Amino acid sequence: MALSRITVSLDPPELVEIERICLDDDASGALEFVQKVLWPEIQTCRKGHCKPAFEFGEQGGKAPPGPPSCTPHA
Repeated sequence: MALSRITVSLDPPELVEIERICLDDDASGALEFVQKVLWPEIQTCRKGHCKPAFEFGEQGGKAPPGPPSCTPHA
C-alpha cells in the first residue's frame, strides 16, 4: 500500500495528553498514546473511509454518517 499524507484530528484532552507526555518525557506514555489513539486513526485513514466534506458533493457537501476523524491528502 502506498503511503500518503493524512491529517488526524485530536480532541483537547488528547492534546493535553501529548503535552503531558512531552513535559514528563514519558516514553511509555507516548507508546501507549500512539497505540491506543494515533494508530487506530491512521488505520482508519489508510482504509480510505475518511474524506474531506467537499468530496461528498452528491450529498450537498455533507459527509455520510460516522466520525470523520482524518483527512487524506493527495
